[in-house]
Amino acid sequence: MKKRLRLLALLTIVVMLVGMLPMTALAAGKTRYVKTSNGLSLNVRSSRKTHTDNIVAHLSVGTKVTVLREYSTGWAYISYSGGKGYVVKSCLSATKPSTSSKSSGVTKYISSSDFNYINIRSTMKSHAENIVVSLKVGTAVTVIDTYKGGWSYVKYKTYKGFVQSRYLSDKP
Repeated sequence: MKKRLRLLALLTIVVMLVGMLPMTALAAGKTRYVKTSNGLSLNVRSSRKTHTDNIVAHLSVGTKVTVLREYSTGWAYISYSGGKGYVVKSCLSATKPSTSSKSSGVTKYISSSDFNYINIRSTMKSHAENIVVSLKVGTAVTVIDTYKGGWSYVKYKTYKGFVQSRYLSDKP
């Protein structure tokens, strides 16, 4: 009788632990498309946290991805043409959304009354080691996304990176 109770207790614990796992494979291998509420790009991250320093890529609205895993915490682990990473799963759709001009970016100009050049950075931090390119005031860039904290993700020719939004203007 004691053996049966121990076995039943052990089985109950195992079932409870399995039920607490955040990962499900229900959507594994399913094709999905990027669809954001603001029509801007979706951040792909190296972990399931919304830190600014773990962004590994940006996917445009309509980009096809494959869901490898879904998590009950609201995240999905995906593969895309450039690699793998984590995204907020509410930004994935079973149907391909129409891409509007809003997602294609807005042209802004590098602007400053204090500096001749403004740095485009690989992260949203002002450190010397993360400079991607320095752009002359008046240079046109395409804004891909904007973030809380006063940063924008921009593209200039083949370069992509972050710039403080205060250094962007509508006029050259």
